[in-house]
Amino acid sequence: MPHGKKYRDAAKLVEPEHRYPIAEASELLPKISFTKFDATVEAHLRL
Repeated sequence: MPHGKKYRDAAKLVEPEHRYPIAEASELLPKISFTKFDATVEAHLRL
């Protein structure tokens, strides 16, 4: 099943193999959100 237009537009903004720093990722998240509700972000860190 093909993805919708909003998903395809959001996917163009993200490079799958790129590791984003926290600051850059947090700025990118609102731009790629294609839902109509406030989503939750979960982060996993290895120390």
